[in-house]
Amino acid sequence: LFRCDFIRQKRVPPSVERNTRNLSRIAGSLWKNMTSLEKQPWKMLAEQEKIEHAVRYPDYKYQP
Repeated sequence: LFRCDFIRQKRVPPSVERNTRNLSRIAGSLWKNMTSLEKQPWKMLAEQEKIEHAVRYPDYKYQP
C-alpha cells in the first residue's frame, strides 16, 4: 500500500525517474528509514484491507 501510494503521489517526478523498479527501491528505502510511529497508519490500513479481502473472498486460499 505504501509503495502504491508513493508512486501514485508522484513523490519522484517522472522527469527524474520513470522506471517502476527503481521507484520501488526508493519507496523501500524510505520505508526502512521510517519510524514505527510513521509506519503505523500504513500497517493499520493493511490490516483493514486484509479483513475486507477475507470478507469479499471467504474461500480464498493463497496458492503460490
